[in-house]
Amino acid sequence: KEKKNELNLLDTEILSLLNNLKNVHIVHCKHPLDLKTNSFINILKYTDLVISLALNSTTIFETLNKDKPVLIYNYVNFKTPWDNFKNIIYKNSELMEKINFIFNCDPNIIQSIIKDLKILWNVHDNACENIILNLKNNLIK
Repeated sequence: KEKKNELNLLDTEILSLLNNLKNVHIVHCKHPLDLKTNSFINILKYTDLVISLALNSTTIFETLNKDKPVLIYNYVNFKTPWDNFKNIIYKNSELMEKINFIFNCDPNIIQSIIKDLKILWNVHDNACENIILNLKNNLIK
């Protein structure tokens, strides 16, 4: 699922390949709030892999929270928080290599990567509630 026509950034050959796969469904969208169906959280349960074109997207964390693998497009030339996770961050020419890794790797290794990311970023169902509770307990006395 794209938003704001992000898929236009992909190489046309890769986009064409993805469109022709039977197990891939691409949702085109210019304005996510206009969608009545196919919101990200609605379709996440049907996905095997999420590819994010934004290094800072909340969809990365939503995906990890549902224990799904994610690939993150690195379009910048400076360090990012994802750089230590070489198996999930990619440049244009590496996308197919990273997809192959995800689908051909031992699922336990993928889950281990997801677990490490969730621990690093404090991703879990109650993360926001815990932060608020922690602030309340430590700041309001």
